[in-house]
Amino acid sequence: MALPTDAEIFEKAMSEAADWGPPRCRFVEAALALDGLSYENPETRDRYVEELFLNQQDFGPDGPTEADRKQAYGFASAMSSCGITTQAIWAAAGVDLAYLRKPYKNRIGSAVTFEYKYAKEVGAWVNAMPWKRGTPFPEAGDAMIIGDNTPAFARGSSPTYQHELNVICWVEGPRGALMGGLDGGQPGIAIRTRGLVEVFPNGGDLGELWCSVVAPDGSLPLGADGRPLSGRRALGFTDVTRLPFVDNPPACQGGGLLRTLAVVAGGVAVGLGALAVTGNCPCDSIKKGLRKISPF
Repeated sequence: MALPTDAEIFEKAMSEAADWGPPRCRFVEAALALDGLSYENPETRDRYVEELFLNQQDFGPDGPTEADRKQAYGFASAMSSCGITTQAIWAAAGVDLAYLRKPYKNRIGSAVTFEYKYAKEVGAWVNAMPWKRGTPFPEAGDAMIIGDNTPAFARGSSPTYQHELNVICWVEGPRGALMGGLDGGQPGIAIRTRGLVEVFPNGGDLGELWCSVVAPDGSLPLGADGRPLSGRRALGFTDVTRLPFVDNPPACQGGGLLRTLAVVAGGVAVGLGALAVTGNCPCDSIKKGLRKISPF
């Protein structure tokens, strides 16, 4: 069995979204609609800016001004977008939080920290510090935070900076289950595949949860201490079913939307089994059939 491709992960998440029901389906649908957007790509730049820095934000009755739009492009050209991507997904999923609708100029530098604090406040945060034996892993729609900007929470080739990812599905790899996520960042928004590793150094019920790099053979390379050779420690994740919503529970778009998603490679629709149809794709710049996953 080979590692799943981005297209296969996208298809699995898409096909499972309706099965999750509300509210998880809304988070997965919102995440998939952003896949492939990047400021660096001229073909997706405008939509990247619209989705992350302009849409669903309250600029007043007249909408964003030309100065607001110019500022949004400036933000987009320089900002890593992991936390902003999660906020866009939460807003699209109908989370009842006015902060998500503030223009980004009023949220600079606070995205991941705010989401963490808010999730704790409303009882949606699943703490991994420490990780308790028997705690379920995150499911589709949940938002996980890894790393704490120090070397102690990163190993091997993994960067030390803090990062947020959005789980879209679990897939079967050649060596066991892998977590498919949708991440913002630089240069853009893309699917990433990782593994989760539990470590209980003292053999008790309290330990650590690590997000591991996936090797080409699908394994999660571990050191003698049981921790990944390359990866970042998880601080925890938001269980999105515990968040408050404007409409409770939020209605899933599902059905027609998911069945009409087409994956486009070089302008030609790529088949997705029984789900594939031709038509207008809300993510029509994604070149799914042309790239493999990049474990990270």
